[in-house]
Amino acid sequence: MKIAVVGSQGVGKSTLIKEFVRRRPEYVIIPEIAREMLERAGGTVPSWFDFQLELLWRKIEAETEARALTDQANDYCDRQLAQLEIELGQVAKQVKAGRTVIRARLMHGGEGGE
Repeated sequence: MKIAVVGSQGVGKSTLIKEFVRRRPEYVIIPEIAREMLERAGGTVPSWFDFQLELLWRKIEAETEARALTDQANDYCDRQLAQLEIELGQVAKQVKAGRTVIRARLMHGGEGGE
């Protein structure tokens, strides 16, 4: 899903976006490419068509890169969670075995070992 934030200069768009992404880290900020391109061109461009075309390609590249980074982060998190799931399963088995030993002791009046 893409969310665009549009508004006048200095009204808090960047602050809103940063706070949104802080609260919803599954979203990625794609930088404002047009402003950077205009600043690089000194504020004027010889051809608006060429400018729009380059802007389109840069946005596609930025979105592709953002998608790849998000996919890599999700893959990493999934691998970490899978490992944690395995480790928690092992801990759960140990807890179950310990409880079985304790129940056996309780049934025999607290006597004996394992």
